[in-house]
Amino acid sequence: GVNTNDKPGLAGPFAARKKLSFPIVFDADGGVGDSYDVHSLPTLVLVGKDGKVRAVRQGLVDEASIDAMVATEL
Repeated sequence: GVNTNDKPGLAGPFAARKKLSFPIVFDADGGVGDSYDVHSLPTLVLVGKDGKVRAVRQGLVDEASIDAMVATEL
């Protein structure tokens, strides 16, 4: 996950409480969001192992929808 909007250090504890299994990084200058053309939050960008964008969803996405996207796109 990429934290673009909160203060540094806030997303890590949130991820730990939610038991997320992926790393969280802080995008201090907004460069990552710009690279993926993200203009509103939340935005989910599913990136394949090959580095290509497989899916983009704006707004809240529930866990079942994410699971379905991963199964379909990866």
